[in-house]
Amino acid sequence: MVTPVIGDLQGTVMTAMRSIHIPTANDLALKAAVDSMLDSIVVEVGQQHEGAAANAAFRGGYAVLIVAPAGAGKTQALRRMLAERPEFKPREDGSRPIHSTVAPSPFTLSTLGNKLARELGYQTNRVIREAQVWPLVHSLLADRGVRIVHIDEAQHADQMRDMTSIQKVESTLKGLMQAAGWPIWLILSGLPELKRFCQEDPSMNRRVRVVEFPTLAFPDDVTAVRKTVEQFGLLASFIDCKTVMTDDVVHRLMHGALYQYGIITEMVQDAIGECARTGDKVLTEIHFAEAYGARTNAPDEQNPFLSPYFKRIDVSKALYVEEVDEDGKPTGRRSLRGRK
Repeated sequence: MVTPVIGDLQGTVMTAMRSIHIPTANDLALKAAVDSMLDSIVVEVGQQHEGAAANAAFRGGYAVLIVAPAGAGKTQALRRMLAERPEFKPREDGSRPIHSTVAPSPFTLSTLGNKLARELGYQTNRVIREAQVWPLVHSLLADRGVRIVHIDEAQHADQMRDMTSIQKVESTLKGLMQAAGWPIWLILSGLPELKRFCQEDPSMNRRVRVVEFPTLAFPDDVTAVRKTVEQFGLLASFIDCKTVMTDDVVHRLMHGALYQYGIITEMVQDAIGECARTGDKVLTEIHFAEAYGARTNAPDEQNPFLSPYFKRIDVSKALYVEEVDEDGKPTGRRSLRGRK
């Protein structure tokens, strides 16, 4: 008979694990992209302040696209990086050089513009027309000293199907980046379809840099996954987290997480939390199986930690949920099922 751990040990372990960040190659790519962007801002703003010669080339801002499938960990990595960078700390008046928002869904140029205007402090109960709201947004950004706008879930713009609307979005963002008096730099994060942004406009294409979080592969990334488990295990030193991590278990973990690093870290945390809850001293496949089942409600035969044929299991059916609109009709899009 299993004796549960007395007290809130599971909660303590889970809180500790969720509070740490284990750096990966993706963090280095993010850092390099942001370093380059900040260098660009220094050069462009410096030219403006110093009154550059008339023949000096004005480049303006550009966009960095952070793209990855759901569950890769891009949102958490980007959020942590933006919070830790000293360049983005609040000024004495409370303002910051970067403004972050989430793209609205359903997406239109007007809804995004009105959302930004309200977040930047413009108070109104009416919807400002598209042609008026974007000059207002640029003015508000300049007034508040914002140089970088981060838009998460930017792939929502892909909801627009007609080319005219898509071109208007690209033209509007291009206008922000090219504004001579106060150019804006953009960080757009989202799903892989975001890579289509500005591909049809050569003048915009050169203003776009892409940072893509790669999907993990077996056996190439076995060592990285095993090290992640060991790092979390240090926070639960009373549990043996190393013995279980054979190549087979790591493969099952990677497959069960769609080979996405963000989902892998959550499953590892949940499995260690399950081990702590039951009072076990050794992490096993059963703890991973219980954590996966709690998250997905998948039957045993569809649980990659229990089935001998785990590579045949389409885990996306368990990990994703179909999105519906306000009327309950399928939208054709899927979102990642959250932890329970």
